[in-house]
Amino acid sequence: LKLVEYIYLGLPPISYLNKGIEEEFGDFVTFYSSVGWRGLPSLDLAIEMAIEHQIPREIMRDFAKKFTWDKVLSPLRLLLSEISANNNSLSVRDEIHEFTSRQKVNLLSSS
Repeated sequence: LKLVEYIYLGLPPISYLNKGIEEEFGDFVTFYSSVGWRGLPSLDLAIEMAIEHQIPREIMRDFAKKFTWDKVLSPLRLLLSEISANNNSLSVRDEIHEFTSRQKVNLLSSS
């Protein structure tokens, strides 16, 4: 959630490389590595790079708006509604697993 907050405020977010963050945030985040993994800069250099190549605040804010709680929770609300409508033999855990697999949503990840 911190990355979304930084993006919304127009601050240049910096993160240690993480595949999920890279897929979700792409060029909005400057990645670093303490050992130069994948040719990534050190933290100090990443901070300098993020400040120099800052994305315009309006673009950052529009991007961050897609992470509102309503948009994040709407798939979960849909799932719960499907579960209550389908009173079949699958357990709630099985239903959630099937749903998250279909939607490729990781409901437990945050930050």
